[in-house]
Amino acid sequence: PMAVAIATSMVYVGDASSGFDPRHLGRIAAVDDHGEVLLDVLVKPRGPLLDCRTHLTGLTREALESPSAVEYSEACQRLLRLLRPETLLVGYRLSTDMEALNFWHRPLIDIALLFEVESRKQHQYHPLRQIAEHVLQEEVDDNRPHLALETARMIMRLAAYEAGLQAATPAFPPKAGSGRELQVRHIPREWGEKAGVRIAALCP
Repeated sequence: PMAVAIATSMVYVGDASSGFDPRHLGRIAAVDDHGEVLLDVLVKPRGPLLDCRTHLTGLTREALESPSAVEYSEACQRLLRLLRPETLLVGYRLSTDMEALNFWHRPLIDIALLFEVESRKQHQYHPLRQIAEHVLQEEVDDNRPHLALETARMIMRLAAYEAGLQAATPAFPPKAGSGRELQVRHIPREWGEKAGVRIAALCP
């Protein structure tokens, strides 16, 4: 294919002896420029699985430990077999994906860099779903998990949309907060096991 869009889902694995990996590959999906599925595989954890982040990834322990999940090396090889030196690799925050996949590819298109943030602050990125809402005028449910296959298709639609324009999409401001977010910068050690309860008490 001329262009391949990828998206990954990361899980949290590890232990005290081998170390912890908060960006451990759990799923990879790839689609072509028509949104057709080229690859969609679950990846077996290479260490003790601590958190599937199901609310973000849609992944479960049962799925990642099932016979349908493949080894990490097999998943990477399947992706590499789709790519040629001239293939456009499309993604969102691609550096994170390529770090998890432990490979490099050129040429590439990073959606996070295509759509600039209208702000005085540097090095800001719009969330992917906000880009889709603003550019494609799609209503997106922020409470749903970020499923890798859906994400890959969204990425490709955004790239195709921007490629069809005569001029780049102008920078647009970041999305206003809903008022429901709670930013936690530090949790006192003395809170111990009651930390979750004390944080929940701060939420309206």
